[in-house]
Amino acid sequence: FPKLIYQIAIGINVMILGMMLTCDKHYLYYTADREFVQTGLFPHNVYGHTWIYYAYMVVVLGYVVYSVVLLVRQCIVDKDKVRRSTYKYLIPAVIAMTLGYVAYMTRITNGYDTTVLGYAVSSLMLIMAIFKNRLMDTLSIARDYVIDTISEGVIVTDMNGKVIYYNQPMKQLY
Repeated sequence: FPKLIYQIAIGINVMILGMMLTCDKHYLYYTADREFVQTGLFPHNVYGHTWIYYAYMVVVLGYVVYSVVLLVRQCIVDKDKVRRSTYKYLIPAVIAMTLGYVAYMTRITNGYDTTVLGYAVSSLMLIMAIFKNRLMDTLSIARDYVIDTISEGVIVTDMNGKVIYYNQPMKQLY
């Protein structure tokens, strides 16, 4: 059942992407009401939207809500401090992106696309999570996915011979 839902979600996203990329040839996603407006602080394009557009926006918001629920649940369950800290950056990142999206969708910004601001804030949060929690640290990646799962004992030392890590089988030997 989850595989079917996954395939349906991919199909919907591919269909919408196709509609967006070919929107100059039809009015399925955007209406014929399209104009370039030079009023306000910044010139911008204003598009009219069809029911397919709004239905897809509801689907995307569903994805976001589901993602936040999964992140919060995982943050509560996970015992690893580094991963919990990472979730504490990821949750606000997703929420910031969503708020920009909702502000644009509800038209409280008078046509200005605030999703870019949401993406910028969420990108900063992700960068902070990556560098603060050392998410690209090859030692922790190797330890989590390779070294901890093998049955042989492994000791990792630094350049001075100081032990910086050992796995569970090695711990049982000593």
